[in-house]
Amino acid sequence: METEHRSKRNERLTLRIVVPLAVVFFAMLAVFVIGAYQLHREHIEHDVADRVARAGDFYRAQLDEDAALLTATLEVLRQDERYQSTWLTGDRQALLELATPLFNRLRAGHRITHFYFHGLDRVNFLRVHAPERYGDTITRFTLKQAVETGKPSHGIELGPMGTFALRVVHPWYLDGRLVGYVEMGEEIDHITGTLRDLFDVDVAVLIDKEHLTREKWATGMRMMGREGDWERFADVAVIDLTVDRIPDEFDSCVADRRTRLSGRGSIEIQAGDRDLRVAFLSLMDAGDRSIGEMTLWYDVTETVSDMRGFIGRLTAFCIAAVGVLIVVFHVILGRTE
Repeated sequence: METEHRSKRNERLTLRIVVPLAVVFFAMLAVFVIGAYQLHREHIEHDVADRVARAGDFYRAQLDEDAALLTATLEVLRQDERYQSTWLTGDRQALLELATPLFNRLRAGHRITHFYFHGLDRVNFLRVHAPERYGDTITRFTLKQAVETGKPSHGIELGPMGTFALRVVHPWYLDGRLVGYVEMGEEIDHITGTLRDLFDVDVAVLIDKEHLTREKWATGMRMMGREGDWERFADVAVIDLTVDRIPDEFDSCVADRRTRLSGRGSIEIQAGDRDLRVAFLSLMDAGDRSIGEMTLWYDVTETVSDMRGFIGRLTAFCIAAVGVLIVVFHVILGRTE
C-alpha cells in the first residue's frame, strides 16, 4: 500500500515537472515557427518591393532614353535646309511629301507615332501621321511649356483618345527668329511589354476616368487593336495590358483608391490557385499631374508553396523533437524519483 502511494506521488511529481516543460517547449516551438513564417513573408515582400522599384527606375530611364532619341532627330530636322525652306513657303502638301518618308522610317525603326508642325499661335499646321487633320489649337502642356520658355520640352501626355504618349516639342529658330514648333511623339506601350519580360511582372495601365471620355477612349482602344470594358472599374479605365484579362480578384484592389495611392508595400490577392502581389506606381504627366497608375502584379505562387512546405517540415520536425525530449525527461525523472 505504501509502495503504491509512493508511486502515485512520484508520478504526480513527474507530471508537475514534465507538463510545464512541455508547455514551454511548445510555446518556444510556436514562436520559432511563427518567426520563420514571418521571415519568409518579409523576404517575399522585399523581393516584390525590389522588383517594383527596379521596374519603376527602368520605366523612367527608358522614357529619358527615348526622349533623347526624339530630341536628336528633331535637332537634325531643324537644321535641314529643305525643311526650312519648305516651312517658310507655307506649302502644306510639299511639307507633307518631304516629311512622310522620314516619318515612315522612324515609325518602322524607332516606334515614332506622332509628327507635327505647329505655328507660332499653337495652331497645328500639319500632322504628318494624320494629314487630314489640321487647323486646331494645341493645348498640351509640352507645347505650352516650349512656347513659354522658348526651349525644348518633353514629357508624358494623355491623348484625346486615351493613348499615352511621350512627346518632345522644339521651338524652331531660323537666323535667330522663332518661326514655329516641331513635335514628335511615341506611344509607350512597348515599355510595358519590356517590363513584363525583364522583371517577370504583368502590367496594367489605369487612367482616371476624369481625364477620359468614353467614346474617344473606345475609339482609341479599337485603333490599338484592344478590347476594353469601361464599366469594369468605377473610377479608372485600362488603356494598356500585358495579359489577356485582369483577374477578377484584382477588382477589390482597384476599388480601394486610398490603398492604391498609399504606396505602402504590395497587396496580396488569391487568383484561383495563384498567389499574387500587386503594387501601384503613380503616373505623372508632363504637367506634373497624377493621372493614373501603372499596376504591376507578381506571381509568387511557387515561392509561397516552397515556404509552406518548409514551414510544414520544420513544424513536424520540431514537434517530433519536442516529443522525444518530453519522453526522455519523463523517463529520467521517473528513474531519479
